[in-house]
Parts: sequence; C-alpha cells; structure tokens
Amino acid sequence: MTKALKMKLATLIVSLVAVLAGQGAYAADQFNRLEDAATSQAKRWQSGYKAKPIMSSDGKIIFPFGQSMPQLTCSPMRSCDVEMEPGEKVKTVVLADGVNWKWLGAESVEQGKTIAHVVFQPVDKELESNAIIYTDRRSYHIKLYSPSTEGAYLNRVGFYYPESLVNSWEEKMGKATAAVAKEEAQQVMPASASPEKMAYDYRFEGDADFKPVRVFNDGERTFITLPESVKTGEHPTLSLVDEAGKQMVVLYRSRPLETGETLYTVDKLFNKAELHRDTEKVTIIWKRKEKGIWSAWGGK
Repeated sequence: MTKALKMKLATLIVSLVAVLAGQGAYAADQFNRLEDAATSQAKRWQSGYKAKPIMSSDGKIIFPFGQSMPQLTCSPMRSCDVEMEPGEKVKTVVLADGVNWKWLGAESVEQGKTIAHVVFQPVDKELESNAIIYTDRRSYHIKLYSPSTEGAYLNRVGFYYPESLVNSWEEKMGKATAAVAKEEAQQVMPASASPEKMAYDYRFEGDADFKPVRVFNDGERTFITLPESVKTGEHPTLSLVDEAGKQMVVLYRSRPLETGETLYTVDKLFNKAELHRDTEKVTIIWKRKEKGIWSAWGGK
C-alpha cells in the first residue's frame, strides 16, 4: 500500500468516526451477536436512557427507531441503502426533492427471511433533502446528504426497535405470570389428594370481617380461604395455638384467588389457630381433633 493511499484511508477513517460521533453511534461495548447489542440498548432505553446506534461487523449502522433521525451520506457514484425490519413491506416513499434524488425498491433474503430495501441516490453533489418511508408497520424519516467533496459515506443503515423489544419482553412476562397464576389456582387442592384424607370439619369462634369462608386440609397441608373484604384492607395474621393456649409462630403463604378471596396455605396440620388483626380475633378449631381430646378426657 502506497503512502498516499495510506494517508487517504486514514483520512476516510477519521471522517467516518466524526460522522458516527455526530449521529451518536454507540461503540463502547462489543457483542458477538447483533441481537445482544440491540437487547443491551433496549434495556438502556427501558431504564430511561437514550438508545444509541450500533455498528455491525460489516459496517452497517443500525439506528434505534424513534430515537433520532438518521442521515445518509451518498453521492452520484455511491448509492445509499436503507434496510427494513424482516418481513416489513414498503408501501410508498416520499422524497422532498424528487428532481435531484431518486429511489428504488429492492428485496433480499437473509436466513430465510425477506428484507425490503429502499435505495437512494443523488444526481449531483452538494445536495440536501429528506425522505419518508411508509411501511405496513411504521414510517421512517431519513435525512439525505450529498457532500461536495469525497469523504466518509454513511450509505448503509438499518434499524432496531427498543419499544417493540421491551413490549415483547413485557408480553412474555405477562403470559408467564398468568400461566403461573393459573397453575397455582388449579392447585389450591393437590390433584393427588385422596378423598379419604380430606377434612372439612372445622369450626370458627369470632365474628370479625376476616372470618374464613372455608377451611380444609388434605392430610398434609391446611387451606384457609378468607372473604373478599380482606383484599381491600390489612390482612389478618395467622398463629397456631398450643394445648396451653399460647400462640406459636407459623409459616404460611398468602395469595389472591380469581374469585376475589384470599388463600392462606399452611404446610402442616394444626388443632387450633387464630387469625388476629388489632383487637379482632377469629379462632379456627379442627373439630375432629377437638372430639378426640374430649373423648380422651372422658375416658371413652
């Protein structure tokens, strides 16, 4: 490579860096996949920061859609290519200066997906204009520039879509959450529980507004269903009560049901428990165990 050619190449590289800096190109992090780079920038956008353009390994600049107005630098001898999202269809292209700028639609197939392209080219140097590309998904606003002298050409651009990525994540998370909730709702009572192990014979003492709607166990766990009124106020605390009448701490899980009621799940069986909130109290007593105690005392 001659010295003159090396100098020219260095000048072009410096000019290209300046062009990218002016357009806010993001080159601080490197990723093995373009998808990972777009995901990283989408997360920045989700956190309240501005997403930035990405440079691919083949020199294409990928702009975050809706974050800035890309400027293409073209010349009569260098066409500019704008790539759409895979599967996106171009409806029409509006040129502000249809005399000095021309456009052409094209398609390519990459990894089995069709990609639409819009190619721009000026008829002369020292021209500026803009174009709007309307597709079946969105509209793109592009600046067009043809410099008077040879320099760095930003002539191949594409887009990534931070808002669509975030919406996709939220939709997937929403579906996953709904699926988990549905599964849990279907597992209020384990399907494997034998009918002979089920026990519904509980009685209550107290008339607080959080008095249980029902209580039952499956031989291993106890399920306490509280009325709808609980969801709008402070939930009562559950404690177990031993034979001496002393309260004992117990671990339990609370979750809302589709009916509007609230379910407490205790991973054990108990003879007696209390639901209490402030000065209000409701006692839960398993009648089967209560009968067993009286029978023992009575000697029967």
